[in-house]
Amino acid sequence: MSDPRPVYSQLLEQRRVDIAHDEHRHRILGYCKLAVVVGGAALVWLALLNRSISIIWALIPAALLAALAMFHERVLRHMERLRRANASSKKRSLASMEIGPAPESPATAT
Repeated sequence: MSDPRPVYSQLLEQRRVDIAHDEHRHRILGYCKLAVVVGGAALVWLALLNRSISIIWALIPAALLAALAMFHERVLRHMERLRRANASSKKRSLASMEIGPAPESPATAT
């Protein structure tokens, strides 16, 4: 039977890469949401104080913020699932490597 350690380490490394990618997306989405809020505040300012545009234009950043928030939540949930799977996989792999292969039962031993 081949050694499972390379497979486990490859799986754990791939999960680490996926988590890092999701963390990057999380950071970018946070900045995008901030930019949309600032843009929306500028539109509201233009609509209410300067009366240069209609307040209806403020609905565009509000809808964009809602869409970004939903997508951001999905990224966070996916990242959390990867972290839990990574932690669980580490515990199982370490436990199985410490225990070693299962002993043969008396019925199958010859």
